[in-house]
Amino acid sequence: MKQVLCTTQAAVVGFKGHTWAPDISYHNGWYYLYYAVSAFGKNTSAIGVTVNRTLDPRSRDFKWIDKGMVIQSVPGRERLSCFSRI
Repeated sequence: MKQVLCTTQAAVVGFKGHTWAPDISYHNGWYYLYYAVSAFGKNTSAIGVTVNRTLDPRSRDFKWIDKGMVIQSVPGRERLSCFSRI
């Protein structure tokens, strides 16, 4: 999964590679995997999304495509709630 996190992980200074609160949805032929990244103990976090046509890793169509950051929190503003169902 690390290869699909380029855009979102760059937005969170101090991100150490741990993603959490994943949520997956299916819409119009695509699986949307939303995930959270954050810096431990900081009000710096982001929610990103990556998409795939299939969840079968044996399929020739299996490829996660990073769609980037959906939303970001920064110090001095309200915190993100990463547990809402999309």
